[in-house]
Amino acid sequence: VPFKFYKDQIDTPVSREIIGKVIFDVLGTHCRLKCIVNESVKPKLQSSADVVLKNVPVIKKKEKVEEEKKTFAPRKVKADVEAIFAGM
Repeated sequence: VPFKFYKDQIDTPVSREIIGKVIFDVLGTHCRLKCIVNESVKPKLQSSADVVLKNVPVIKKKEKVEEEKKTFAPRKVKADVEAIFAGM
């Protein structure tokens, strides 16, 4: 495994029992697990927020306003307001 954390998780009795059961179900035989940490694996560098945000596509403000106008355009009502409320 690449890191000690994974080895510790695999070496718990519950994990060993589950892994052993799966191996028995698949292969039909019992086996012994030996988990070793691969020291040559280097952890990946974490990305900073600046790097992540630099790759996010940006919508120009003008385009955004035009999109909102298209999406939320008010409907035109051709009825006379007084006619709607007549007789109330």
